Amino acid sequence: MEFVATIADYAQDRVTQRVWAWVRNSIGNVEGLAYYRASLFGTLNEPLADLTVFSEKYHPIVLKVADWVLDEIAPEGEERWIVTRGDQRTSITSPLLEIDEFRHKLQARFDQDRKTRGRFNVKAYVVLPAVQSRGDFYTKFGGLQGIIWDETQIPGILSPLTPELRPDEFKLALSNIQGARPLNSRYAGAPPSAIVTMADAIHYLERNIACLDKEQIKVAHQVPPRAAANQGTGGNREDGSACDESGEPTCPLSYQECPLYVPHAKPLQPCPESRLLVLPRSCWH
Repeated sequence: MEFVATIADYAQDRVTQRVWAWVRNSIGNVEGLAYYRASLFGTLNEPLADLTVFSEKYHPIVLKVADWVLDEIAPEGEERWIVTRGDQRTSITSPLLEIDEFRHKLQARFDQDRKTRGRFNVKAYVVLPAVQSRGDFYTKFGGLQGIIWDETQIPGILSPLTPELRPDEFKLALSNIQGARPLNSRYAGAPPSAIVTMADAIHYLERNIACLDKEQIKVAHQVPPRAAANQGTGGNREDGSACDESGEPTCPLSYQECPLYVPHAKPLQPCPESRLLVLPRSCWH
């Protein structure tokens, strides 16, 4: 399971680290992808999930995590909560509504492709590990559903996929969640089991190029420190790599190493040889 923290806040977000450990321990050693606060839909003011978890074995789950204690939160009608910390009192959208909006958008992304339509049921929850008394919470908020309180509930929210995903279905769904798609729809089926001809090689590359590797995922989704809260404070160093306002790089790849950084006015640099598929001459026909 790959984990990608899209903003630097994760290093200080102890409660989400704790919840991710719960999920990781329950889900086990499976292939998949987990995001921390990824902006997946490219829209202004879009809802965010603190954790988005997609694996080859289970239906996707999205989690909103908060460290509020019960005295710090109160309902404000049906759609808003009041959060009070110290002298600061803030009205926010109900986290249950916000995570459900994220769930709806992610579900729509899976359902827009007929090959993955109906295969996934995205589930959304709010995690409140600092609330000690569930009874007092329900007295205060009413019979809200979709709340996770502790680690013992995590296995119950992991719903196995039946039937299991085929490898080509998993890769297609993974490209959907990443926002990448095969370049040519005629190669959208299962890739060949063996590469014998040039056509087989093209089919293989077209089907797999849509799935980003870990470094490409970072480039596509990671936000430089401070830029998430103050857009425009980040920038580029002279080698083209992203940096924060201190000038420290936020991604290990410069544009010479990663084509995603190359401006359209510059020619694309060749990929590292380790990422190329080398075909024997026997396939050149």
